[in-house]
Amino acid sequence: YTSFHIRKYEIQTHVTSNGPERITNEIPHLEAHLLRNLDKNGIVRLGSWVKTGDILVGKLTPQMAKESSYAPEDRLLRAILGIQVSTSKETCLKLPIGGRGRVIDVRWIQ
Repeated sequence: YTSFHIRKYEIQTHVTSNGPERITNEIPHLEAHLLRNLDKNGIVRLGSWVKTGDILVGKLTPQMAKESSYAPEDRLLRAILGIQVSTSKETCLKLPIGGRGRVIDVRWIQ
């Protein structure tokens, strides 16, 4: 016999004190195989086969960098021009442990 188990995953974006969160397929420091199912907007493609740890939605949350983590050129820009340097934290929606299957629906609600 055959059984189907349908799981629904959701993610929201917010405007933080450091700026709005972004949905994107350009996530720094992540291996390409984790991003292989994302479309140009950073959302998993309909019909994709996914497994544990795969990215379903690529999301970056802006953060202010700590002074000690600035590169020398960033410190110079900050000192001369008063420019704040921001970084982003990866806050993607990932398929949980034990999950695998095929994407059968994708909805973008604004």
